[in-house]
Amino acid sequence: HAVVGWVYDGPLGMMLGVTGRVGIVACLVGVIAGRRIPVVFEADAPRRTVDVWRGLSPTLRQAFLVGGLATGAMAAGEIPVTARIQPPGFPTVTSALLNAMHYQYVDSVLPAVFGLVTLASVAAILIVMLGSMPRVRGLAVRSMSPLVVLLPILLFGCSGAGDETGVEPVPSDAVFGRAGNIDGRFDYPRAIGLDAERGRVYVVDKTARVQRFDLDGRFERSWAMPRSENGKPTGVTITADGRVVVADTHEHQIAIFSPEGELLETFGEYGEGPGQFIYPTDVAIAADGTWFVSEYGGNDRVQVFDADRRPVGSIGFMGHDDDGDRPGLLRPQSIAWDDEAQELFIADAVNHRIVVTDRAGSMRRVLGGAGDEPGRLAYPYGIVLDGDRSLMVAEYGNNRVQRLDRIDGQSLGVWGGAGIEAGRLRYPWGVDAGGGLMAVLDSGNDRVQVGELP
Repeated sequence: HAVVGWVYDGPLGMMLGVTGRVGIVACLVGVIAGRRIPVVFEADAPRRTVDVWRGLSPTLRQAFLVGGLATGAMAAGEIPVTARIQPPGFPTVTSALLNAMHYQYVDSVLPAVFGLVTLASVAAILIVMLGSMPRVRGLAVRSMSPLVVLLPILLFGCSGAGDETGVEPVPSDAVFGRAGNIDGRFDYPRAIGLDAERGRVYVVDKTARVQRFDLDGRFERSWAMPRSENGKPTGVTITADGRVVVADTHEHQIAIFSPEGELLETFGEYGEGPGQFIYPTDVAIAADGTWFVSEYGGNDRVQVFDADRRPVGSIGFMGHDDDGDRPGLLRPQSIAWDDEAQELFIADAVNHRIVVTDRAGSMRRVLGGAGDEPGRLAYPYGIVLDGDRSLMVAEYGNNRVQRLDRIDGQSLGVWGGAGIEAGRLRYPWGVDAGGGLMAVLDSGNDRVQVGELP
């Protein structure tokens, strides 16, 4: 928005959001500190600002120390607001800690948690000490203390960025789904596959159910994943013959089903060796039968398999930076194979880019980069190749679907924007296309939107 867009694009949005979550602590510290102002100081208060500050500075220093420690500890561990407002390319303490926990980096998690607990404990002790001092009336510090503790919130909460606004809505001839655990509803869906040839849409949500719908959103059938104790899938691919291939992410395997839900095959196990997975996210299949499987969790890469699912190679390594023509990857969430160009497109989600490699894994070019401008990306979680030689990208962080030129990455169109109305999106996890149709997984709204490919 031309008038208020700067609020979302700058640090103010994050500051306001985190303050709304933890600011009550600053207010409580202000109330406690304000009671320490002697009555005589209020009655015979100096008129000059500098004299007021000198008179109150001991109390203000105590309020800043206590409130700063308390709100800093809370802001550093705040999750809901940070996860929604955090800008791409600028990691916060919260996101770094969550990633380390998800990847099971014990050496990083334990010191960080210990530090936060220590910080919170010191703040609690100081609050008790401050509250146990003589109780006297006061107003000035009560009103000033919430202001002086905003700095730690800014430091720990980092900065913010907002959603794409003023864009065309996603085509939505059919909109189906809502929150729920019964047939036809979704509990935060995270994987979608479109079988336009057979008129089917497959959706996998956090209940580990695979649901099948027709193109108008009518529910047809569902089945459960064979195992889901460790977590739920985040990827689904439809083969040329209609089989349903699910990246069973937290069970460290790939599961292949018939369209009716019969389990036909599984392959993979936990590990970092050839043919093993930590967290597989997506599958792409070449015309010659080669399988590509993306994964993350410390061994972020794309593994290559032959038609019999035997491992024959891997592409990339975990990292922010590339090593020559070897791409560094951080959560390759979605992949797509171009048979004509013999190129693999990798949605390098946490690096906010699309990496293009050849079959052997040599990097040819990079599309995107962190940002919300056209041509830039924020957590690209889903990609699909379009028939007109372009690439459709579902951006979790920008609440939109963007079409990119496959060669130079130029933006050819943007659809969506944050919202709950038809055509708007909240944290889309996936996109698929075929037969002139596009299906977008509107995860934050627990629904699917299907329409003509724009």
